Amino acid sequence: MHPPTIAYLFFTATVMLACEPQQQLVIREAASLQQVGKVAEAQQLLLRLTSMLEHEGSAGQSCLAVVLNNLGSISQDLGRYHAAEQFYSRALRIEELQSSVDVDISATLDNLGSVYFETGRYREAESVRLKALNLRIAKLGPHHPAVARIIQNLATQRYTQGRLDEATELYRRALAIWRASGLEDTAECATVFNGLGLMYAKAGDLDQAVAHVRRALDIWVRSSGVSVSAARAEANLAVLSAARGDAKAAEVHWRSAIRTAEQSTGSQTAITRDLLYRFMIFLRSMRRTTEARNVQARIDKIDKIGVDPSFKAAIIDITELEKRRSKR
Repeated sequence: MHPPTIAYLFFTATVMLACEPQQQLVIREAASLQQVGKVAEAQQLLLRLTSMLEHEGSAGQSCLAVVLNNLGSISQDLGRYHAAEQFYSRALRIEELQSSVDVDISATLDNLGSVYFETGRYREAESVRLKALNLRIAKLGPHHPAVARIIQNLATQRYTQGRLDEATELYRRALAIWRASGLEDTAECATVFNGLGLMYAKAGDLDQAVAHVRRALDIWVRSSGVSVSAARAEANLAVLSAARGDAKAAEVHWRSAIRTAEQSTGSQTAITRDLLYRFMIFLRSMRRTTEARNVQARIDKIDKIGVDPSFKAAIIDITELEKRRSKR
């Protein structure tokens, strides 16, 4: 039995305060469905609960904000960013009208920051995340694990923007909080290990990069409901294996990453498309053109349903590592 993550504990506390017992059961059931890849069923459960809460009027508003945040999370995992932003924004409007000290606006702001970040709106993401961080520090203090969660999200954003020194400092700051809290071996802290793996890869230290990403993957595999994160970590291992000259291991990791993404979000989602695209690049680099064309055909089918092709997961840049390897 592994300890529950801070995200789960925080989520549970919010639900207990905002929702009635029967509503809590529905939300938990939806979360369980999402964990095993039944995203559509989870979404339908939450949409039905949303409709019921809307009919309750003001009495159901606090719980409605919780449900909207969960719907936003599902939409985001599916690559439906416009829908995710609408759900989060609506939850934020509700929370801003609430006077209760139990309302955690910072969580919704951080969720909005994720949408802005994944759609390339970095300035907006930075703004809402810094606001979320300041609110959470004011409420919980600078060393609370819930603060570390926002710090590591900011670190990932800084990494993507090429602000590497800032990203490294933020990852280490988050890791120090997780360690001091005794939560180093949790799914939330695994985000830091994966992030530090990205930093080591950027610096050319592939051994340390592999060690950190593998640790993140091992934690996520043992944890429930985080298979999208596991898919991304496995993709990072694929890139690192290729950079070390082990094409066979790279292919195993790519196929495993794609399979995990499909099982957790479906075969026609943004994360699945992104991994397929990167796998196609790998196959082309190996001159396996027929297989690459087959993967491209799968990508074309996804594009026909309107999935956002600009999606970029937190995965190590293949081209950059290949260039570095060719110079050695």
